[in-house]
Amino acid sequence: MSRVSIKRIELTDFKGQHEKEILLNGTNAIVAGKNGSGKTTLADSWYWTMADKDYLLKNNPDIRPDDGRDCVPRVDMELEIDGKPLNIAKYQKKSVSKPKADGTVRVTLSNKYEINGVAKTEKAFREDMAIKGIDFDNFIVLSHIDAFTNQKLADMRSVVFSMASTHPDLEIAQECADCEEVAKLLNDYRLDEIEAMNKAKKKNADERIDSIPNQIKGLEMAKVDIDVAELELQKNAIKERMNQIQKQLDSISDDSQVDALRLKMNEIKALMIEEEEKAQKKVDEEYRRRKEEFNRTTSEKEELERRISNVQMDLRHAESGITRNALELQNARGRYKTLRDSTYDDSEIQKIEAESFGDELSICPTCGQKMLDEQIEQAKEQFESSKKKRLDMARKAKEDWELRKKVQLNSIAAEGNAAKTDLEESQKAKEESESSVSVLEDELAKIAAENKVQRMP
Repeated sequence: MSRVSIKRIELTDFKGQHEKEILLNGTNAIVAGKNGSGKTTLADSWYWTMADKDYLLKNNPDIRPDDGRDCVPRVDMELEIDGKPLNIAKYQKKSVSKPKADGTVRVTLSNKYEINGVAKTEKAFREDMAIKGIDFDNFIVLSHIDAFTNQKLADMRSVVFSMASTHPDLEIAQECADCEEVAKLLNDYRLDEIEAMNKAKKKNADERIDSIPNQIKGLEMAKVDIDVAELELQKNAIKERMNQIQKQLDSISDDSQVDALRLKMNEIKALMIEEEEKAQKKVDEEYRRRKEEFNRTTSEKEELERRISNVQMDLRHAESGITRNALELQNARGRYKTLRDSTYDDSEIQKIEAESFGDELSICPTCGQKMLDEQIEQAKEQFESSKKKRLDMARKAKEDWELRKKVQLNSIAAEGNAAKTDLEESQKAKEESESSVSVLEDELAKIAAENKVQRMP
């Protein structure tokens, strides 16, 4: 939506104002005054010009002076839309039919518009203003608080959410102090993709937490699941030697021999303790090696899983982009063809061109007698002048329509080319993501095989 500033409003025979000019200069202004001084009339002029309502939001309000003067109520406005000046005007003409047999007449009020001095129908006025950035669908809601608060709660919510949907999720996240991390992610992903990614990570974390008890059991088993057969044989041999010495001690009575055997027994016990320490050290070293290897492969596995999750997210993003871009391209092509094949209804031009000065126009409407040659010539000149003006206006309307058509065709073509480029990029991104997922899954399978060999859960 564009930014609109009101620089000046001029009222002519509008309600209670005969001639009034208000300079606003496009800044915030406070309108103050006594009751009946014209504050509401000023607001009425704005809403009547832009939306054919008054300040109370009444449709087709009575804007003519109360004194019944035969005049043309008119509002001229000098605006600035996105920094560009624009002059618009709206005025109301009154026509009275010939009296009927019963003396009644028909009064018709018709509203006319101008943009930069060029006459416009209401339809053309709204179309041109829409091209310049005026959002007529939301104009009343955005410019008049009562238009919003007088609605039902459900309707108000619908309006609010419809306007919020025009703002990207990234813009909303950047406005929220607690959404800094989300804002970073929204540079690369859509909100629904981030939600899916977080759900996947949470599921992963829950599964890892649930597996911790089994990992502890596996580590305890790994402590004793190490090949120490050679050390066990040495230990058994030492025990056998100790048993033999004990038998000798039991059968010898000589104290000197007993002391020698006991000394030998102590030496063997010390050797046994040394061998047990060697065995325990070997078990500890093997356990530490396996644990380090398991931690390494587990870390690599988690990193691969994270990368796979990110690539899969990229893949879903690319697939979503393909669907969205293909739809945008198809839509642009359809709109382009429809607009390209459209033609201007120039029946009005043909009608004016076919007009001619007939004999009936040489008859005086007052007395019914044929006019003098001089009067007929003057009537012809007036007829041709009027015809030329109306024909110029009709042709100008056609030129404006064709210009708008050309501008809109160029805009749609640009949208279509952008959608085509985005589609090609999304297709390329999908192929790259699918290839990356395949490679990473192969690496993950190798890591899983290594962990299985290590017998670490």
